[in-house]
Amino acid sequence: MIVRDLEPAEYEAAASLLAASFSDDAGVLAVVRHDKQVATWFRAVLPLLAAAPGRLLGALEGDALRGVLVGGDTSGPGVGRQISWLVRALAGVGAGPVWRTIRHDLQRAQTFPTGGARIVEFVAVDPAQRGGGVGRALFAASHADGAPHWLETTRERNLPIFARLGYVETSRREEHGVSYFAMQRPREQR
Repeated sequence: MIVRDLEPAEYEAAASLLAASFSDDAGVLAVVRHDKQVATWFRAVLPLLAAAPGRLLGALEGDALRGVLVGGDTSGPGVGRQISWLVRALAGVGAGPVWRTIRHDLQRAQTFPTGGARIVEFVAVDPAQRGGGVGRALFAASHADGAPHWLETTRERNLPIFARLGYVETSRREEHGVSYFAMQRPREQR
């Protein structure tokens, strides 16, 4: 298995894997509202977040995508990419999910660590590959630069998994009836 930046031609497979993993996620559904729109929403989001190396990582065995990690940083993408996302998202899922995404991003930005950090936006692993180290490999590649990392999850059952990867819970908040758990992994000392 190799972990590398995904190519644009692989975004569709990544969107499908992410949609399969997050179509029942309370946080995603609070934004998108309809599980049938989740894949369309991911198709709009992936090009926005893939602007820099390490932001859209795939774990591949041959040509088969086994897992994906969507990342970013607290500075966010540039205005041009945001406008491109806005157009694609409006066309694909409509104004409601776009507005809810923007509102959610503004709320969660209040929990970002100071001094900049990498963000783990989404991680999805093919169900047949879970427990086989795919997620661990994706996180290792994301953590390779030693920068502090931040993530947010709505799945309390995932907190111990992230803790084993070096994350510490930093806050909890409610938004639209959904519980969000923010976690941070400190900068590695080299």
